[in-house]
Amino acid sequence: MPTTSAGRGRAGRTQEERSAATREALLEATVAVLAEEGYAGLTTTKVAARAGVTRGAQVHHFPSRDALVAAAISHLVERTADDMAKILSDRPDLLTVEGLLDLLWELFRGPVFQAVLQFVAASPPEPEIRQSLMRLDQTITRLMLEHASAFFGDHHHPDSDDRLFVAFNAISGLALNYRFVRFDDALLAARWERTRAQLVRLLTLP
Repeated sequence: MPTTSAGRGRAGRTQEERSAATREALLEATVAVLAEEGYAGLTTTKVAARAGVTRGAQVHHFPSRDALVAAAISHLVERTADDMAKILSDRPDLLTVEGLLDLLWELFRGPVFQAVLQFVAASPPEPEIRQSLMRLDQTITRLMLEHASAFFGDHHHPDSDDRLFVAFNAISGLALNYRFVRFDDALLAARWERTRAQLVRLLTLP
């Protein structure tokens, strides 16, 4: 009878694989709790329960709440880059100014960015968390600028990058209002349509 490889558990995974799976579950649970309850409602106990792991396992990977949040945001940096790259690869129909705006709006309305927005507004971030948030912003900015020429096409202008930052800030501001003012769906849709129309005009100016 063949013996089980050293270091492998009942499911045939190594200790490193089980550890990585536990870490991933904790990071995903942190994002979910942040999105639903905000930073004020985030506790390591809730995260551990949601991830289905023991408190001891949580403390082993992340000894404090801030360490957990900082790691979760860093995790989002990688996931955001992968998700945006995949969207841009799989959806050539988005390679228009209108498509870019809709993509950004979809991202900012999603649970990931709503979690980040709520956290930022709820508490001044610790240095480690602030650095993670900066990396997230830099990742989105880099991806937008890398693909700007494809989005703008014939509308590309020397000021296009600056105009893109204006659009980015307008969309993030509307998403922030959505989170904290709690517009109803009809009002939010109307505001986005008006904002989108003005941003299209800005981005396609000669």
